[in-house]
Amino acid sequence: MYLDEKSWGIAVRPLTGTGEPLRKYPFPATVSARVFRWNPDGKSLAYIATKNGASNLWAQPLDGNSPKQLTNFKTGELISFAWSRDGQWCAYMHRTATRDAVLLKDFK
Repeated sequence: MYLDEKSWGIAVRPLTGTGEPLRKYPFPATVSARVFRWNPDGKSLAYIATKNGASNLWAQPLDGNSPKQLTNFKTGELISFAWSRDGQWCAYMHRTATRDAVLLKDFK
């Protein structure tokens, strides 16, 4: 992961960890992304990103093309995800917050 004045992002580096990154994938400061995983095809990275209060699963192709949104949740938060070995299925944890307002009066 890297950070500069206007954005942050992920960088792909050789296993040696030396030298410049092979490629950088920037994110605007308004995007909160976490939980990165390789997609089963090895050609993209999948990650959870939260925009406008909803989390969705995205794929960032390693060829430099634009990210692709994989899920379309309007509310709630994705916590984690995992691909099946054959790459045909994805399991994920999605939660929504339920809040009830309760007024306690004359409580002793």
